[in-house]
Amino acid sequence: MMNRSLMFFAIAVFVTATNAYSQKAPEKIAIIKADDVRGVTASWNRFFAISDKKGVKVSAGIICNSLLEDKKGYYQWLKSYQASGKVEFWNHGWDHKRWKDESLKERREFKGTGYDHQKKHFEDAQNIMKSILGDAPNAFGAPFNSIDANTVKVMNENTDMRLFFCYNAKGLQHKVLAPMALRGEHDGTGKPNFAKFKADYQKKKPLKFAAIQFHPNGFRDKQFVEYTKILDFLIAEGWTFALPSEYVTLQDNIKKKAK
Repeated sequence: MMNRSLMFFAIAVFVTATNAYSQKAPEKIAIIKADDVRGVTASWNRFFAISDKKGVKVSAGIICNSLLEDKKGYYQWLKSYQASGKVEFWNHGWDHKRWKDESLKERREFKGTGYDHQKKHFEDAQNIMKSILGDAPNAFGAPFNSIDANTVKVMNENTDMRLFFCYNAKGLQHKVLAPMALRGEHDGTGKPNFAKFKADYQKKKPLKFAAIQFHPNGFRDKQFVEYTKILDFLIAEGWTFALPSEYVTLQDNIKKKAK
């Protein structure tokens, strides 16, 4: 359980952020979608530190079977970042596996695996995150960004999950979509390239929202430099960086005002 001081600090930060997003919507909003938290690493710490130094809030997806063991103070590490109000963790599935069945057809955790498999993996992930962080995560992004109709059914049955990271998704009800309209890594997984990012950005203007995907645990010195350049560019372009819960609050308020 989170200790009392951390809990009150987290509540205060969340309330402040929620109030800010209930007033006026920023013109351009980005959610930094960082994938594949499996434990405490120097790369994750460096990613969070660089983002914080730039005043950029980030979200990070946990592969939730990693939560079965508390190695290197993993649980407290997660709680501390979550309580800062600058990092929000989301459900990135249970095991992030893909395989080929007896017919050599590829299966992925949330594609081609059937309703029962997907429901168990999603709910087990939600439950273990809630047991450690105190609340069920309100955002989900499928491993490999691969989903099917059963994924949509599982999502629609869960009321805690409000924000869905996607390229495109149909049939979701009462969910806030967070499309990955800007690609973060043009040279492959864990390999951002600022020059290519900027060129792609110029082609896609004018954008008002984008979830931008990165895999920080694969970053090395060069990739951290490229990531920093991307942040500096977006800041100069006037983008506001939101956590998933903040973006959900904003969209809910927009709907209320429209009624």
